Amino acid sequence: MSKKVVFPFAGIAVLAIGALGYYYFPGASSEGGYQYPPTPVAVASVTIKPAYVDIVSTGELEAAQQVTLTAETEGRITKLLLESGSTVKADQPLVQLNDASEQAERQRLQAQLTQARQHYQRTRTLNRQGVATAEQLEQAQAALDMSTGELRLVESQIAKKQIKAPFSGVVGVRQVHPGQYLHTGDSIVSLVNNDTVYVNFQVDEKSAAHLELGQNLTVRSDAHPNQDFDAIITAIDPLTNRSRNVSVQAKLATADAPARAGSSATIQIRIPQNGSSYWVPETAINYASYGNTLFTIQTAESGNTLAKRTSVDVGRREHGLAEILQGLQPEDQVVVSGQIKLQDQAPVQIKEHNTLALSDDKGLAP
Repeated sequence: MSKKVVFPFAGIAVLAIGALGYYYFPGASSEGGYQYPPTPVAVASVTIKPAYVDIVSTGELEAAQQVTLTAETEGRITKLLLESGSTVKADQPLVQLNDASEQAERQRLQAQLTQARQHYQRTRTLNRQGVATAEQLEQAQAALDMSTGELRLVESQIAKKQIKAPFSGVVGVRQVHPGQYLHTGDSIVSLVNNDTVYVNFQVDEKSAAHLELGQNLTVRSDAHPNQDFDAIITAIDPLTNRSRNVSVQAKLATADAPARAGSSATIQIRIPQNGSSYWVPETAINYASYGNTLFTIQTAESGNTLAKRTSVDVGRREHGLAEILQGLQPEDQVVVSGQIKLQDQAPVQIKEHNTLALSDDKGLAP
């Protein structure tokens, strides 16, 4: 009784499964089964570049001429001859301190010097006539020299009361005001000449072995993150510091670079290596915690074009390209668009145009 009930139900189940298969896979055949249509994809060729190693460091830009002007002596500001942000010439007066007492002292010493000079001339004449002794002539000469020295001392003090620009450049924001009393060493204003700009940075002693004078490098200032500046190494410190680093200085090659002294910068030095490096567009790579993969194009024995999932080791990334350290051959083509739903060994159809294409020199297929 139970066997008669089971067999009819089994037959009904087989028919239902067959109907569902016919409905969902109408293209299935008894010879090869259902075949999915090829997935349209865009591909790119592997870009081959000379192999290199980048030395990257951070540093600071420095003008060849930059200084913070300070007071050499004490005094009250009587004249402020500068405006914040203005351009000044070398030896241009910027600040005048009160020098009334020094000017009065100079006038007194000038009169004293005139008198000492006249006394010396008379004594010398008398000495030639045999009236004055040699000792008297020596005393007159000493008095003249002392008066000359005292006048020069006061004149140097007066010069310190007038603060001048040591070189041409642009002043910053002044830190003093008219009538303010300055003490020795007080800051007045910064002065910078950006006609020549250097970058100072450090590299580890192992990397320093690859550097030499005249070597080119690239500088990117944080103030201009989208602009690179060329520079040339001008000095390498012969001494390794306690941090096992070596100080390096490079000169920016262009005089009109909009680089600002004091800005932080990133330095990149490219060291050529033997061999070649392989690069592909970053859009080709599927980044995952368990490993990075991409799809390469292969031709099956049947002539169909297939996408093969390939594990790769990714190195540097720059300008939309990624360096592949392992997993690719120079003749490979990689899928750069349309790979989201791709499966390993899935049939693909290569599109003629790629909407995500980079410029031709990045290696994308047309």
